[in-house]
Amino acid sequence: MLRGRAYGESDKIVTFLTRDFGKLSGIAKGAAKSKKRFVASLEPFTHVQLDFRSRPQNDLCFIESAEIVRAARRAALDLDRYAYSTYVVELIDSMVAGREAESQIFELTDEVLALIDSPANASPSPEWLRHFEVRLLGLAGLAPQLETC
Repeated sequence: MLRGRAYGESDKIVTFLTRDFGKLSGIAKGAAKSKKRFVASLEPFTHVQLDFRSRPQNDLCFIESAEIVRAARRAALDLDRYAYSTYVVELIDSMVAGREAESQIFELTDEVLALIDSPANASPSPEWLRHFEVRLLGLAGLAPQLETC
């Protein structure tokens, strides 16, 4: 999930990146008060399996359910990991237009967020972000030409 915000008393509007449908926004009815359906699954940096349905002539889809695949546990407790994860999500959110399906961008994002949150890594490295940026630029067709001036 990229970002979310409260909507009304009990609903939540979330924006998420998908492998097959690109960047989508949806409304999760009752997400703010749900004790079963959406518990901790609609949080930033979390990889989830979503069930949703699109609505004709509307940008928002209905999110039916969300099951956590990988939670970002360390990012919530470590300021550096949180900052790195936020940077990745902000960059993806600004560079990916809605409904442009690009599975490689999804895989890259999932890979780098998992790396940042991994318990095997003592702390995140700035080199990870440079690697991510260069790969993302390449996938977006904006790769720098480093061989010539």
